[in-house]
Amino acid sequence: MGETVKGYLTKCIWVTVIIFALRLLAIPKLIYVLEITSVYDVFGCIGEAIGIAGAFMLLYERLLWRINPFEKTPRISGNYSGVIEYQYNNGGQKEVTVTLRQSLLSVKILMNTDEVSSRSISSLILDDGNENVLIYTYITQPKSKVSKANPIAYGTCRMSLEKSGVLRGTYWTSQATIGDILLTYQSK
Repeated sequence: MGETVKGYLTKCIWVTVIIFALRLLAIPKLIYVLEITSVYDVFGCIGEAIGIAGAFMLLYERLLWRINPFEKTPRISGNYSGVIEYQYNNGGQKEVTVTLRQSLLSVKILMNTDEVSSRSISSLILDDGNENVLIYTYITQPKSKVSKANPIAYGTCRMSLEKSGVLRGTYWTSQATIGDILLTYQSK
């Protein structure tokens, strides 16, 4: 389990415990008013705390983590443009546009060239010692005019996340193709 997931689960537990404690302990008059008289009533309060904490943590995972100054996960969501240098068939270059959509626990990558588009299947941002790295697997979807020469393929990409809004990395596919990618941040 990654550090981001562990941190998220720890936050979930703490938010649940705090909401439960506020529900039962911080407001003694409320306990009397709500007529909490049995263990079953306490379990009802636990259910309420889990529900409220779950809704809050879902909101945190989708949006609020972006404004948390203590969150270490890099914010890379946005539109990028760049170049793929491929080694297939004597090599060459292709211009590429990329859209990254990110939550705290996932990144969705959509990449387009004039011949092929691809979408991520799974992704992970990890701290690899002195740099943050985006690693993802993807499937390509070639346009019909190039589908025989460039069939559907599965691939993996490893990209370094540079502080200047640059993503730089390499990819390799099930069709035994490899290449380098350089992306530059353009807009949200």
